[in-house]
Amino acid sequence: MTTIAASPGPNAAGWNRTDVALAFTASDPPNGTGIKRVQVSLSGAHTGTIANVSGPVVLSAEGTTTVTYFAEDNAGNVEPAKTLVVRIDKTPPELAVQFDPRTLDVAVLGLDDLSGPSRPSSIPSNGSGSRRHERADGSRLRTFVVEDLAGNLLEMSMRVLPHCGHERGNGSHRLEARVMTLQYGGGTAGRAPRNEIVVTWLIDRHGRLTHVSQSMSTGTAARPRTVVAEFDSKRGVTTIHDGNRKPIARAGLVLLRLTSARGSLAIQY
Repeated sequence: MTTIAASPGPNAAGWNRTDVALAFTASDPPNGTGIKRVQVSLSGAHTGTIANVSGPVVLSAEGTTTVTYFAEDNAGNVEPAKTLVVRIDKTPPELAVQFDPRTLDVAVLGLDDLSGPSRPSSIPSNGSGSRRHERADGSRLRTFVVEDLAGNLLEMSMRVLPHCGHERGNGSHRLEARVMTLQYGGGTAGRAPRNEIVVTWLIDRHGRLTHVSQSMSTGTAARPRTVVAEFDSKRGVTTIHDGNRKPIARAGLVLLRLTSARGSLAIQY
């Protein structure tokens, strides 16, 4: 009979964010012939077979590895194979920022290709995941934390400036936002690349959005990129203008996204 010990063990969600060392211990009854070998096979993130394990097996590759193992004694008796699943995610999550037509505010979505975000994918701007700091111009610095199921963290600060046109009687609204810093895995917070989000919209007397205009900019001063999306509620169509490309018409309200990727920012739709 073979037992296996994983160090460190997984968290409550079943994930590790470091290498995992597997130690195998096989035993035979007192009157038995003794252990001849322990065989271990790996599939998934790690692959291969170790015909006779002589020490700890270290798993370092991200993803899911299925470990199949059994012992054989000197008489040729083979133990029924057992399995253990090891999940490793060492990479901090990413995020996307977009306009939320329900709350009429910016929404932050957690993105993760391995373990997945453990917190709600949309963190409300007035929830426990944000801290606000207001400037004289009315803009507020909000800090959002995205955590994946393995416990990896991404912290982002964003300055948001809302405007309301009701004061001028035209019923228009405007929201400006800018990602300021990105901090991965508790490291040093890095200044985000150049970016800007501007959203304007109109609300009719029935409280419905009649027009939504989104503009997102990123890139460098030498190589800027701006994408504009105009939603016409009467036609039910969003027209997207992406640089010199031919305008794209899509049905419904299409939301632009400003997404992070290891410190860089990109526009998606």
